[in-house]
Amino acid sequence: MLLLFLSQVKVDVVDVIGNFLVLGHKKTHSYVIMSIGDSEAFSIRIALDNTPFERPLSHDLMKNLIDISGFRVEKVVIYDVKNGAYLARIHLEKGFFMFKQKVVLDSRPSDAVALALRLKVPIFVMPHLLINPLEIKPDTLKTPKGIEG
Repeated sequence: MLLLFLSQVKVDVVDVIGNFLVLGHKKTHSYVIMSIGDSEAFSIRIALDNTPFERPLSHDLMKNLIDISGFRVEKVVIYDVKNGAYLARIHLEKGFFMFKQKVVLDSRPSDAVALALRLKVPIFVMPHLLINPLEIKPDTLKTPKGIEG
């Protein structure tokens, strides 16, 4: 299974249309774009800008719970689209060598990305989800692959 490391994360806030999460690959310029909610966009923007917030947001709470559990997040993977919604998994592990315990959690991509940004772990996207800008056809722009689930 081939996973691509994505090196650009961008949240565009468009008043009429909504919020979009754009994950782009720096070398190939391929990208995936998904619509996300207001609170998720806000949380991702806070993490991107490294802006301190008075009280912990939900994703800060997730980070704190993972930190005290002894697990560490290894990576986040956006792996498919089902019924118009993107699917993601958060890969956690703890322990050493042959005593390692691994856990994979189902997640909405926006929550997984917000957590990954806080923990500074890689975000991967399966290649079949990426759009290559050199292959865009007019009908591609009319019908996005899916929304954030």
